[in-house]
Amino acid sequence: MCVQLPQSAYPIMVATVPFIRSLSNMDDSVAELNRWLVDQAIHVPDGWVEACVQWLVEEHGGLHACNQLTMSDWCQLIYEQWLHTDLHQLACAVLPESAERTVTTSDYRSRTSSLAMKLEGELCLQVVGLFNVGDSYYGQLRHNEGNLSANIPPLDNLDADLGADPDLTQMTQAVSQYNTLGW
Repeated sequence: MCVQLPQSAYPIMVATVPFIRSLSNMDDSVAELNRWLVDQAIHVPDGWVEACVQWLVEEHGGLHACNQLTMSDWCQLIYEQWLHTDLHQLACAVLPESAERTVTTSDYRSRTSSLAMKLEGELCLQVVGLFNVGDSYYGQLRHNEGNLSANIPPLDNLDADLGADPDLTQMTQAVSQYNTLGW
């Protein structure tokens, strides 16, 4: 690997030191990768990074074949694996349990209120589904069901499908579900 410094016209040869030297002694490397993920606001369960490293070593042809990988390379590989992970299956809560909850009113005439949660900082959440409020809910429901030729039950029976609250929206994280309109 050649690295060229700005003040010098001569390339300097730098030996690449393997980031992970052996599978039996990789605790320090896994701890560094865990710290890097936390710095990126990514939270994973204990053991996930170690299992991911072991899988990546197998996929790349063994530890000897991975000797040229630097910490930056490992971070990129771990990040790519996290991007392909279903956060619901990962089962690692990211929403704080003691978030500040306030009661807000949506309109002074309607006198309806709902609990709101104030989140600060960086959070990695997975979007499960979206509905466009500018389009017909009925049409979107038909499109999402994948059967545009069949009639979907009338919207009058919608509370039976969604429970007691037809305006219920859920934000799903890995461990539990939070209702955004009511607690």
